[in-house]
Amino acid sequence: MTSSVSTIRRTDLADEVYRVLRQRIFTEELRPGHKVRPEIVARELGVSRTPVVEAINRLAEQGLLVLQPHRGTFVSTLSLEHVTAVFDVRMMMEEFGARRGVERLTPADVERLRGVLADEEPLIHGDSVTDYLAWLRINRQFHQACIDLAGNPVLSDLHARLNLDIMMARAFRLATLRNSRDVHAEHLRILKGYERRDEAALLAAVRTHLERGREAYAAFAGLR
Repeated sequence: MTSSVSTIRRTDLADEVYRVLRQRIFTEELRPGHKVRPEIVARELGVSRTPVVEAINRLAEQGLLVLQPHRGTFVSTLSLEHVTAVFDVRMMMEEFGARRGVERLTPADVERLRGVLADEEPLIHGDSVTDYLAWLRINRQFHQACIDLAGNPVLSDLHARLNLDIMMARAFRLATLRNSRDVHAEHLRILKGYERRDEAALLAAVRTHLERGREAYAAFAGLR
């Protein structure tokens, strides 16, 4: 296994090992099915085995690695079927969240959503973005904030556990799949549905946004 980082010298070693391994998974330096050997990673990065194991456990919690008893640790497979299934689950969650959220909406909630999208816009440059991972985090923050409006802690927790920014970064290999201005415009239409308390327009905006994301990934996966 080759490395772009030879030795880690920072204080929080587990975090640094996590970032290195996550980046390799995103860029497919570590491909699906690849076996990750903690002792090799530790030797390569110049750290003890303990922070490597901590990083591996964190990546496993996020679905990037799979721990198989008596066999070892492997990079998980991210199939078209899995990503499509996640989009389907998101559709159910976010439509339900929108119906409940528009009923409970406060002016402070609207301002919170506006603030998130105000942070998204400066990252857009032409048809792409200046910092893809930051853009994904804001994207996830916006969708999570919409879900949270429903006031259902179980729904909020389940949505958060999808790790959407991590999955999309890996699926799209650190490159924007859709025109970022189109995505931002769709977010603004969702916001407008909340601002106007227009449930029909809100649900249509949510559905269109997620369907376009699902279709774009299906087209991308078919070309790989």
